[in-house]
Amino acid sequence: MRFGFVREAEGLPPREVQRWHVESASCELVLEEQAPTPQSQRALWKLLSELKPGDELILYSLDVLQLTTGQLLALLRAYFRRGVGMALADGSRLEVLTQGDAPPLIELLADHEARWPSRLPSVRRARRNPLSEYQLDHARDLLRKGWSLRSIGLLFRVTPNELRECLEWTALHPEAEVLADEPRPQA
Repeated sequence: MRFGFVREAEGLPPREVQRWHVESASCELVLEEQAPTPQSQRALWKLLSELKPGDELILYSLDVLQLTTGQLLALLRAYFRRGVGMALADGSRLEVLTQGDAPPLIELLADHEARWPSRLPSVRRARRNPLSEYQLDHARDLLRKGWSLRSIGLLFRVTPNELRECLEWTALHPEAEVLADEPRPQA
């Protein structure tokens, strides 16, 4: 079965234009998304990973998927192994991505990476202790003065949860100050 997918997003043509290109490739079913959310992105990833051998996904461009290059490579590898096809529709021309097209595919992926350089993977691993002891002392002082964890996190470019973990981690080690006496403001 031929599936098409169009999405409204920054940097992409309007959905109507994408839909015309995808429908010109004789798609049997066109999925359309107006405003991507994390939930819709997970649902899309689940749907895309469940395509069966012989199915084909037709897109206007790789940007429609809004995946990192690593995620895109994983999806293409899974498709090639299962026998699922992927093609890019450009009006009357249909560019089919196959396993034997490594050089054009690499160029396409490099171009995709150039357009999405600031994209980060969706899962971010917390660092063990991203703050120096001086920064932790300053963070403790700010907490005592009534600053929120969010405000302090913005100052040090860490999330409130990472900041809380850093403060708790230093409390568990013998060389760190004990934080039990400090008030814990709500985030």
